[in-house]
Amino acid sequence: MRFRVARQVFVCLAASIAATVVSVAGVVRQIPLTFEENRGQFAPEVRFVGRGGGATVFLMGNGAVWRFGEESVRMSLQGSSPEISVEGLDRTGGVSNYFHGNDPSRWQRRVAQFGRVGFRGAYPGIDAVIHGTTGETELDFEVSPGADPGAIRLAFEGGGKVRVTRAGDLTVTTREGELRFRKPTVYQGSGGCREIVPGSFVRERNGEVRFRVGRYDRGRTLVIDPVLRYSTYLGGTGNDKGYAIAVDAQGFAYVTGQTASDDFPSLGGVIPRPGDAFVTKLTPDASAIVYSTFVGGTGSELARGIAIGLDGTAFVAGETHSYDFPVTSGALQASYAPGFVARLSPLDGDLLVGTYFGGTAIEVMIRVVAIARTGAIFLCGETTGLGFPTTTGAFQETTSAPTQIHAFVSKLDSRLSILEASTFLGGSHRDSSDGIGLDSDDNVYVCGGTNSTDFPTTPNAFQSSAHAGWNAFVVSLPPDLQSLRWGTYFGGSRDEGGSLDGGHYLSVDPLLGSELVNELNSIRRHLSRLSIG
Repeated sequence: MRFRVARQVFVCLAASIAATVVSVAGVVRQIPLTFEENRGQFAPEVRFVGRGGGATVFLMGNGAVWRFGEESVRMSLQGSSPEISVEGLDRTGGVSNYFHGNDPSRWQRRVAQFGRVGFRGAYPGIDAVIHGTTGETELDFEVSPGADPGAIRLAFEGGGKVRVTRAGDLTVTTREGELRFRKPTVYQGSGGCREIVPGSFVRERNGEVRFRVGRYDRGRTLVIDPVLRYSTYLGGTGNDKGYAIAVDAQGFAYVTGQTASDDFPSLGGVIPRPGDAFVTKLTPDASAIVYSTFVGGTGSELARGIAIGLDGTAFVAGETHSYDFPVTSGALQASYAPGFVARLSPLDGDLLVGTYFGGTAIEVMIRVVAIARTGAIFLCGETTGLGFPTTTGAFQETTSAPTQIHAFVSKLDSRLSILEASTFLGGSHRDSSDGIGLDSDDNVYVCGGTNSTDFPTTPNAFQSSAHAGWNAFVVSLPPDLQSLRWGTYFGGSRDEGGSLDGGHYLSVDPLLGSELVNELNSIRRHLSRLSIG
């Protein structure tokens, strides 16, 4: 049993990064498509914005724009009524928050989310409703008795050739692939009593698209339902890129990463400004969004680490290139630094605290966050030695190679106002701490990679010397970060722990405690059974 627990700690160095990337990508793909009203967070012509399933949908008064990565395609309702009314339907209970820039008067809090958006009076006697699921957007045209479905005309801009395939699908060519509307389903009735009516797309010579509808009862409502499927046709990960995920005690999932610009895109596919960091909280079955919070400034932000307190408070950390990042009163650091840490409220994702982190260091990459029993948080990552804040008595207050990139471990209080402890962790060459975990006594366990041959290890370490190239390491420090409880290299004759563009996540069995050093030595004879890739 003791060997199994110790081995689990090390297998996570290689295996957990792949599992984490898959799980984050999977959850991002599962985020349901919801719509929020424009209350000033988007360009004026935008009425609603939908996010989820790998795309962003901007809804205007006479159509929609879909954005996939850096690709934008506009669909216009040609000849639509100037009296068209766009309104949110089926409020979900979820909210969105926008903390952009350092002027609180411009922040948007608790913007309501809706499951559908209706275009009332799009054409005489015809309404349109847009809604979606993972990887799909449905545009339902509801034709009232006596209205003419021939009035519906669609025009596409921003893509290439528009054509109707032999299968009856409508495709729009883009640089990233094909935008494909499935052959429309046309019916009367609802639920299990639907009566299917023959229907198809027709492309006119001027490039516009309309619907050909077969014989139907004109005294009853007719529904024309083309479905846009984009998850299998366009490459990339879409606008929202998830980098980390956490789950609280109740099973709610929290995804964090980077989203594309909130600004309305140009049709040339140019994104006007970089993205914000985001945190999205999902219900345990991932069927609904509790909140989505976007944090950033005029530069770009990327959140890489997240941890959740017992009460559902979210701590998120990453990098920022914005000199107007939303720093709150009383936070640890008001002046610019390349790292950030934020604290969000449990229920609605409100920004409770936002702070810069990293001193004057020219580079800070915060990878993982862990929460102590006291409520303090631990951060790990990598940084240049120039001006990075360490604390008196820390294990490594300074570095012998300040121009190199080194690992670090830092401890902040729960209010993000005090730097309780902070230390470098490395040798004379490049080091990166990629994962962090705490035991029941708040002892700190850190894993990562190094190409320093003088990385700090302890006497009788499991592996005290390094081979050429990248080596994995595992170390443990006390909560005050003032000493090294133990430290060891870990690996064979090839590179380990060298993935500096992704996160490693270290799980520590709380019952393991100080016995881990003995466990390291006890499994030496089992190394041949381990596969660290």
